[in-house]
Amino acid sequence: MSVNVCSASTMGLLSCRQCQRVHADSMDSLRCLRCGHPLHRAHALSLTRCAMLLAMAALAFLAAGLLTMSVADGPAGPVPRPLMATISAGWHAGDMLAVILLTVSALLFPLLRLGLMAMLLLTAWQGWRQPPRRLATLLRWQTGASRCAMLPLVIASLAASCAGSATPLHVHPGPALLVLALSTLLTTLATRIFDARLLWHDAAGLAQALSTE
Repeated sequence: MSVNVCSASTMGLLSCRQCQRVHADSMDSLRCLRCGHPLHRAHALSLTRCAMLLAMAALAFLAAGLLTMSVADGPAGPVPRPLMATISAGWHAGDMLAVILLTVSALLFPLLRLGLMAMLLLTAWQGWRQPPRRLATLLRWQTGASRCAMLPLVIASLAASCAGSATPLHVHPGPALLVLALSTLLTTLATRIFDARLLWHDAAGLAQALSTE
């Protein structure tokens, strides 16, 4: 059975990025009738800005992994520890909960956000044809991760203070958390700038092709 699948742009309509309501093409540069969000056409320039922000976020994440994540104050003076050294110290001290929380919040969660955003960006930029349902799932995951982006930073700060606390040394967070916060902010900005409507032009064509097979 053939199914006609079209995007708003191919039908001569403008879609609101905020509430997804469609409007007449003549309303370009005006505001949405439902939520008041400014209307504008999807254009590839947003992909360039998103790519620049995502590249800076990746560099900041790499820098956070090399800088001091925690500092242990002992009799011989402060002992700086990068991320992996902090995780190793917590492992050897038996602070398994702190190790798990620090690994997830400071390593796995930022990598997941960067990976999801990179996949969406490459899909829109290179024209990779993926099923619309998969694209919608990726967008939901990325949106959900952006809404709770600051929570892992708080958890990482607490975990960095607790990892290795069973030793006689006093442990407190290091400057790497500030760089990690910068990476999180840049990833969030990239998510906000990314125009998801650019994904659906090719996705609509793929759905049309699959329906006619």
